[in-house]
This record gives sequence, C-alpha cells and structure tokens, in this order.
Amino acid sequence: MPVEKTQPLLEAFLEHRDTLSAYLAQRLLSDDEIDDVLQEAYLNAMEASKKRSIRSPKSYLFIIARNLVSKRQRRAAGAIVREMNDASMSAVPTSEPTQDLKLHYQRKFEAFRQAVDTLPTQCRRVFLMRKLYGYSHKTIAKKLGISTSTVERHITNAIMRLSMTMRESGYAVGGEKVSKLPTSIEAKHE
Repeated sequence: MPVEKTQPLLEAFLEHRDTLSAYLAQRLLSDDEIDDVLQEAYLNAMEASKKRSIRSPKSYLFIIARNLVSKRQRRAAGAIVREMNDASMSAVPTSEPTQDLKLHYQRKFEAFRQAVDTLPTQCRRVFLMRKLYGYSHKTIAKKLGISTSTVERHITNAIMRLSMTMRESGYAVGGEKVSKLPTSIEAKHE
C-alpha cells in the first residue's frame, strides 16, 4: 500500500489518540479495553483505506471505535442476559438438579435482581426496556424522550455496573469461573 495513502490515517490516529481514549473511557471501558479498541480501530481503518479513500480520517476512526464499543456492549449484554436466564431457569425442573445447584442459582438470580435494583432509575428503566422487553434503542429513546446516544450510555452504564456488582458478589459473568458455587458443585464441574 502506498505510504501517501496511509500517512493521513496514521497522523490522525497519533494526533487524536488521547481524545479517542477519553471518548472510550466515557463509555466505561477499562484501560486494557481502550487499548484493544484503539488498536482494532486503527487496524480496521488501515484495511478500509486499502479499498477506498478516507476523506476524514479522524471521523472515520471515531466511527469505527464507536462501532467496536457497541459490539462489545452487545456481547456483554448477551452474557448478562444469559446469566440471568440461567439463574431463572433453575426453577424449571430438569433431570434432577441437586439442592446445592438449585440454591446456587436462586442466590445468583437474587443477587442479579438486587444489582438491577441498585441502578439509577432512568438507567434501570432503559436497561429493562432493552433487555427484558426487547425494545430497540430508537423506541426506548422515543418513549422516554431522550436521545439514542443517551440510551446507549445508560445500557453501557448498566452492563458495567451489573458486571462489577455480580463479580463483587462472587458471581462471575460471561464465562469466568464462578466463585460462589457450593463446594460440592465445584468439584463436579471442574
């Protein structure tokens, strides 16, 4: 690839890296996640510049970063919803789950419910409208009289707070090892 084609992109990335990092930090990403998103955004922009000319490298980098954050949020939200569904499914009779496992899922669901209750009112309302009722961001924004970016911010905030609260409660989210399984269950699942 010709250097003159990639040079404006590299210059824009280097010039606006700190601003882009601050933008990502507002979306409640950790430092490691910010670095990952920055790197991935730059690489995606480089790939795109091979196929077409990028008129506004700064804007393009921000759009890519925003899309990458949205993708991460969807994955995190999916993990939380799966965890919630797993916990609520403990009430459904299966092939003889142990009492320990039933109790574990009941406690996990209760911890999640309490974590949701601690969210700020508007944040909780947006999260539940999206994850429980399946409303689109646009529909939520219209119903609550707020912008779609505010809806996205509330959902991001809710996901980060819920993930942190569940981890602090000993219930990992998204494939991490669960630390609050009763000893008898831990031995069975290792």
